[in-house]
Amino acid sequence: MAGDTSERDIELVLVTGAGASRSFGVAGQQLPLMQDWSDAVCETLIRTDYRHLQLTGLEKGLDGPEFEQRLGDFLRRVEAFKLIEPLVGVSPPTQQIPPLSTEALRGWYQQEKFNLEKVVDLIHTSLYEQFAEQAFDLVRATKAYGELLEVLGVLGPTRPPFVVATTNYDPIAEEVLTMNSLLPDWGQKPMVNLTQSETGIEARGLIQGLPRYVPVLHLHGRIGWYSREVGGPYESTMKNHSAQFGTPIVMLPDPKKDYGSITLINDLWTEFGLALRRAKRVFILGHSLNDEPLRRAVVENVDDLSRVAVGVYSEDGSEPHETTEKLQRIIREELVGAATILMCFGTILNRDAIANFMDRTHRAGFGPA
Repeated sequence: MAGDTSERDIELVLVTGAGASRSFGVAGQQLPLMQDWSDAVCETLIRTDYRHLQLTGLEKGLDGPEFEQRLGDFLRRVEAFKLIEPLVGVSPPTQQIPPLSTEALRGWYQQEKFNLEKVVDLIHTSLYEQFAEQAFDLVRATKAYGELLEVLGVLGPTRPPFVVATTNYDPIAEEVLTMNSLLPDWGQKPMVNLTQSETGIEARGLIQGLPRYVPVLHLHGRIGWYSREVGGPYESTMKNHSAQFGTPIVMLPDPKKDYGSITLINDLWTEFGLALRRAKRVFILGHSLNDEPLRRAVVENVDDLSRVAVGVYSEDGSEPHETTEKLQRIIREELVGAATILMCFGTILNRDAIANFMDRTHRAGFGPA
């Protein structure tokens, strides 16, 4: 039943997307949205070899969804190319003019495989350049998040339990929680000594740390997370990407992401579903909701969508920005009953609209206002 809060012991699940970090670039700059990162990836590939860009099918000026589609298509082609390696040279071609030897065919394959792996590595390099810790203004982010959490009723003397779930690769969430005197837990295992450059990562049972800790669920992975052929996932303290560290644990933009393909990511989504089912309120901030699994998780795990509020970008807090048309349609058609909060996070918080949402859900029996 909608008013039954017996199973709801989490005051809030705050879900953040790229727009929640947008205003917090260093020196007054803006952190990239998907379309910005798309152009940055193109620049990185062009600087190394224009053919690398041609391999991906990317080009400058793509919007976020088109970038995700093209990048996703490229990444799947890379994986498919790897799968054919055992077949290369097994049956030498007989129609080539001039004939192509088995050795030449295998040599060509290895060269192309190297080129594709190089492109993927450059994409990861660009990701670190755009989203690593040195790219954001922690002071401004801390102030903005502190004000938001206060209005949402989870920052104060009582500090009721809440969870942060983010599709961002950056560590802003855990950094600002620490700066607001909270204890974030994003799965990092305890360090044996302070000289360690890496620690293990464990996502299972993250929300069991409530209420002492604030779980931070990086649903698309995180800067600094890697995996190796031997050993479990780990987090490196290094600020720049290197292929020597292993394979980055991030879900690169792709509308057909397979979250079950990486155990750590799958565990984080399991925790997310549990948190949503136990939550009294859900606040979605700075998100385009272009991620279909994210929308499905909310719809399937929140039994009454009137307990959900979605921040919609507005330059002045009075009218939604023209770029939010698709987001507004998603809210109308899929998140029926959810509140819309016009805001520009980091500049315009729209306290009144948030207070109205809090008051309405309180009167409906979903926890303190």
